[in-house]
Amino acid sequence: MISSTTILKKQIKSLGTNVGIATVLALTSVAIYLAFSIQFAKTQRSIIDEGLYLYKGYLYATGSYHPFQDYGPRTEYGPFAYLVPGAIQLWFGPSLRTGRIFAIIVGVLALLGLWAASRRLAGPWWAAAAVWAAALNPAAIRFYSFGTSQGLVACLLMWTLYFALGKNRSIWQTSLSAVLASLLLLTRQNMAPVLPVLLVYIFWQYGRKQGLIGALAGAITVIATHVVFWPGILGMWAPWLPTNLTPFLNAWRLPEGVTPAMNFHSTWSARLDSLLEGIRFHFVALVGSIAGLIFWPARKAWKSEHEFRSGAFLAILFFLLLVFHLYAGLGFGGINFNNAYTVNPYLAFFAYLGLLFSIAVFSNFQWHLSRAKQIIIGLLIVFISTGIGNRSDLYVPRIRSFLTTGKILPGYVPLWEYFGDKFGIPYDISHWLIPSLAGLLMGLFILLTGFVIWFVLKRRRLLKPSSYGAISAVIFMVAGIMLSPSSVLGGGFNQWACPANVINAFEETGRYLAEHIPAGSTVFWRGGNAVPVLLYTPGITIYPAQIDWEWNHWNGGNPDLLARLGFWNDNMSTQWLENADVAIIQVAYEKAFGLAIPDLSAFVEIGKTSQGLNCSQDSVLQIYRKR
Repeated sequence: MISSTTILKKQIKSLGTNVGIATVLALTSVAIYLAFSIQFAKTQRSIIDEGLYLYKGYLYATGSYHPFQDYGPRTEYGPFAYLVPGAIQLWFGPSLRTGRIFAIIVGVLALLGLWAASRRLAGPWWAAAAVWAAALNPAAIRFYSFGTSQGLVACLLMWTLYFALGKNRSIWQTSLSAVLASLLLLTRQNMAPVLPVLLVYIFWQYGRKQGLIGALAGAITVIATHVVFWPGILGMWAPWLPTNLTPFLNAWRLPEGVTPAMNFHSTWSARLDSLLEGIRFHFVALVGSIAGLIFWPARKAWKSEHEFRSGAFLAILFFLLLVFHLYAGLGFGGINFNNAYTVNPYLAFFAYLGLLFSIAVFSNFQWHLSRAKQIIIGLLIVFISTGIGNRSDLYVPRIRSFLTTGKILPGYVPLWEYFGDKFGIPYDISHWLIPSLAGLLMGLFILLTGFVIWFVLKRRRLLKPSSYGAISAVIFMVAGIMLSPSSVLGGGFNQWACPANVINAFEETGRYLAEHIPAGSTVFWRGGNAVPVLLYTPGITIYPAQIDWEWNHWNGGNPDLLARLGFWNDNMSTQWLENADVAIIQVAYEKAFGLAIPDLSAFVEIGKTSQGLNCSQDSVLQIYRKR
């Protein structure tokens, strides 16, 4: 008689070979991703970065300025970060709507690239799992649904890996992979490690001939772009490379004694908060990659030497990028003004790479783990669960009066507030202690569940060899995928959420500005994060260094040198105001950062936009005309 275990194994094997079902599941996840992305594109606040990419890109595409031009807008990143969205707006019309539709399309292409690379790496079912993990994480989708560079970088990275991974890649495919990696570098300098690591992998995996041709293709792309924008393009490397090793870049550096007006003083508490936030909002990619290191099979245990090399390549690339971005994202470098709260946006550049590395390991996974590794897994589950609990906003129904009135009041209260009031715990303790304890209990529950499943499987011999730690880690990962849309994980990233249609608000505001500002006017701009409205006001002249608002503001310095590099100081601002025909001020945004409103005694207010931008009713734009 055939045992039930044998029948179950045959059914699982049959399901695993059904490519059609896996493909349908993957396409379903793409549809879910698209629905999320469209909704976020309509109802997500515009941050200043989005406006900088869109507006500078449009200025470059129309020929008003060119990238790295002296006395032009500051080209902080690689030229393609601006030229690509700029070209799209030149073709389809300058607007926030155009920029966000393009972001949606690029995001879907990035997801398809993840699916294609995962399928080539580990098969259709693992590919379906990867895209589902991505489609269920609203935090990452938010970054890919508006006009910042994360979506474009993720797209380029995934298709770079698609053409490099898999058996018997042809010369044209590995060469195309090198070209895409070069474009990645020329879009964002922080992705520069991808090209050299990729070339080493091509040499190792496919031999000298393909490696040399790939290196030549990548080098030609990088060199040709530098020639086109020479010598100004050297300025994009000045903040990233050590001063003592690159004195030839000093022409694009500010002298000592000139300090940024916008600077952060990071604390270790802030760094821990930022790290936990990054884990929370990119849970599957980060936890899966950490588990991948712990589960790393012995070389002989991999299905093939080819898969081992692919896994090693993905591991080196992911953790190199992770260390690089954690250093900057935790506020250890001046590139982001020592801001410790940038881990979350930095991880969005390469989170899909973490998913790829995870499936590379798990598809070659061996269930048996040493006792030491199981202890490490247990400790990590407890630490990560406790940390996520500490950073999460956990709410419970208002049930305090239920026992006396039999009714539950409408709305919810924070978990810490409920237990804090109930047990008289002071706020400064309850607001972090109770969520942390809730996370700790969740971690212990996962470990207990893993033990029960491991015990049952061991007794019934359904999984052999088995490992308690491995089963607990898998449960932790599956729970993370399922909870990603919730407020506990990725769904909790809602600081940009806006119930209104942001695109419509910007379009209405842009039309208002175009009606009230005469063509040819010289504009003094203090609009903060409202930069996209400038796309709707053709024919005006704006001081290019002002586009970046306070992020280009420096204390002291020679005005001519600052202007040449795209920066400004207080003296330059005063002069610009004196020479301007019109001033546009977003007063609420200025006050939110503790900034003084410019002296507008020489101006008279001629209008105010009818609605606030980004779902803030008091963040209207006020328009002033020279008396």
